Amino acid sequence: MTKVWFVTGASSGIGAAVVDAALAGGDVVAAAFRAADAANAFDARSEQAVGLVADVRDREQVDAAVARAVEHGDRLDVVVNCAGYGLVGAVEELSDDELRDQVDVNLFGTQRVIRAALPTFRAQRRGVVVNVSSVAGRVGYPGMGAYDASKGGVELLSEALALEVGPLGVSVVVVEPGNIRTDWAGRSMRRAERVIDDYATTAGASRDFFAELDGHQIGDAAVVAGAILDAVDGAPAPGEVHRLVVGSDSHEWIADHVNAEVRELDEWVPSSDDGTQG
Repeated sequence: MTKVWFVTGASSGIGAAVVDAALAGGDVVAAAFRAADAANAFDARSEQAVGLVADVRDREQVDAAVARAVEHGDRLDVVVNCAGYGLVGAVEELSDDELRDQVDVNLFGTQRVIRAALPTFRAQRRGVVVNVSSVAGRVGYPGMGAYDASKGGVELLSEALALEVGPLGVSVVVVEPGNIRTDWAGRSMRRAERVIDDYATTAGASRDFFAELDGHQIGDAAVVAGAILDAVDGAPAPGEVHRLVVGSDSHEWIADHVNAEVRELDEWVPSSDDGTQG
């Protein structure tokens, strides 16, 4: 059965790979772009392509774009939240505005799209929400506190959402890629304006690392897109959130982190209900 998709962040990276793969499969794809020329170019690709202008920071634009996708497809089957960017800088270096904008795009933007899509999903009693998070949503990294916090928020938002919409027939998938060859570490990466010398070997090293990483990441956006399409085609059961850990690097980092957490939990097992440690 042909699906109707709504995808944000469609101009590059994972978002662009998802829309290409869905179109190649014969599905209808409504893709959101910030620039009108990009939306128009996408709209001209085929009858199955619907180019829309929507900045995820703008609720009215998001609402209108999702409504247009539903109108065009006469339903909505899948929403994929890909819009986002990275911000590198030590926690102390971050200004209020820098942190606020990071969270506004990566977390609030995701929630705005979900909020716009859920009335249709609830009426249909079916639908899939795909939230593209990151290994950074599970594992903290020096210099990436803002990005980690925004993606960690996506993770927990998704967990709560899955429990809320599961009884309504709606599924939630969270994607946790590692380093993928996109513009994320290059032209899309932002850097905190303030630089503190004491963080040269931590946050400063991350600044250098991501600059050198750009274009040399081991992961392929098309592979991530394929995993997303496979998950959606597999009709993930509503209920608990479904996680897609994509990439050997992401799998290794998350496994190490989870194992360390389990060891720490084992060290703090209470021996009584009042919390006394054994």
